[in-house]
Amino acid sequence: SAESSAQDAVRAASPVERAIPSIDRAAAPLRFVWRTDAEGRFSALSPEFAELVGKPAADVIGRRFRDVAATF
Repeated sequence: SAESSAQDAVRAASPVERAIPSIDRAAAPLRFVWRTDAEGRFSALSPEFAELVGKPAADVIGRRFRDVAATF
């Protein structure tokens, strides 16, 4: 039945998919990509990551991950 198929799909979903059922699967994927140097300072990041942290990339480059994360 359609109901049991839906229940099977929910059981097969990953824990993240079950926790966030409203993900728009048709939307373009976001790329939260960054690179840090040996001291943990940002040396590069994707525009999507900069938008997530709410700062221009230039304001994040050179700062430590923990310092940027502390602003949340």
